[in-house]
Amino acid sequence: MIQRSMSTLNFVKSRDPMPTVEVQAESLEGQGLVLSEIISSALTRYAASNPTSKATVYMYGTMSLNFHVAGWSEFLIVAGNQKILKVLGDTFSRLPQVQSRFSDYIAPSQGIQAFHVEGGLLWRPEDAVTWYADFPADFEKAGNLADESVKAGEIDEAEDDFWGDAIVEIEPEGDGADAPPSGRTPEQPSRYRAARSDAKVARIRQKIEQVFGLPEGSVALCGPDGRALRGDAFIKTLRSRWDGA
Repeated sequence: MIQRSMSTLNFVKSRDPMPTVEVQAESLEGQGLVLSEIISSALTRYAASNPTSKATVYMYGTMSLNFHVAGWSEFLIVAGNQKILKVLGDTFSRLPQVQSRFSDYIAPSQGIQAFHVEGGLLWRPEDAVTWYADFPADFEKAGNLADESVKAGEIDEAEDDFWGDAIVEIEPEGDGADAPPSGRTPEQPSRYRAARSDAKVARIRQKIEQVFGLPEGSVALCGPDGRALRGDAFIKTLRSRWDGA
């Protein structure tokens, strides 16, 4: 991952209304899909294959009747290379039971800067002044790589299916010199679970809610300032903020 100040990126802006891709949020969530992850996957691949392409994707959310029922829609506005709009439209159209369409014209200024394609990379906001990009090779491996500082242990097969690649198990610290023959005291677990550094905040929040039977949206992962991190932030970002507190 690389980071840059947003002032060094060449964001594309426009005062004119632009065509959009509209995605019905409830239909996406009903399939267990995350909007930002779908966009990131599609645009990371596109950026890597089109290094000279440049565009900024703005997001604007509002209630909509465009799918013949009242519901929340996210409008994706592309300022710059309009091929990216088609990439997004085609990506969502291929998702079964997800409602999407090429939709209304909306000025980028009505939305927020959410994604930026430049220099063969997809850039996303890390915080108010910093954006980050994953190298394409790193992005492809993200679902399979754990933090190098974490030693993976064996995970029960059923629990592994539930948690997927969001967690790993690590051995507790200590050389066990004073431990009984069993290798640990009765109170000392043989290993414990840790959120992977490349897991998304939204995914870990969801898993916590599921494990403890909490209402959806009731869990927030916050930095030292008490502000909740965005769902598309990485767990390593959460850790780094607390490490520096």
